[in-house]
Amino acid sequence: MAMEEEKVEEKQLGALRILNTIKVKKLQKKRGLMFTDVEIAGHKLSALVDTGATDFFISIEAAKKLNLQVGKGMGTLKTVNTKEVPVHGLASNVDVAMGQWKGKTSLEVIPLNDYDVVIGLDFLDRISAMLLPFADCICILDSQYQCVVPLKRESGRNHKNLSAIQLCSGLKRGDPTFLATLKRGGGGGDFNGDPK
Repeated sequence: MAMEEEKVEEKQLGALRILNTIKVKKLQKKRGLMFTDVEIAGHKLSALVDTGATDFFISIEAAKKLNLQVGKGMGTLKTVNTKEVPVHGLASNVDVAMGQWKGKTSLEVIPLNDYDVVIGLDFLDRISAMLLPFADCICILDSQYQCVVPLKRESGRNHKNLSAIQLCSGLKRGDPTFLATLKRGGGGGDFNGDPK
């Protein structure tokens, strides 16, 4: 138990050291999706950082372009507004680098329409990463590599934003169901009520 507490304390101290090196420019409210540069099998790609995704995904097309060895996939995948489909495959022990962090990981090869690479929470957990949207960076506190990886924020017509809600069991048939949404209008403010 004492060993586990020491490891947690060591990571906390590492996080504080890294946070002290981050220089946050004048805080501007940046909007849009978060992207970071990632190197996969020696090729530089832009990856969507998605806190709603589970793991590290690569499109079937990108896996083919990178000549990744793809084994049989297990399970199925369902994204919003699509039918459930089998996972295409798994590329194991792939060399990956983000900033100074380097390692080997498995990539799930799936059909992706909008992005070639999506980094999800399970991968960020494995590399002990902290996502800091206000500073546009990811702090990686892996036991071998501690670094800050910059994020780019992009929005606009070229990038699709998706908000999803799932209504689970427990609602009674025939009872009204209400859904409240936030919409950013043309003349008001942003979601926090702040003027544009």
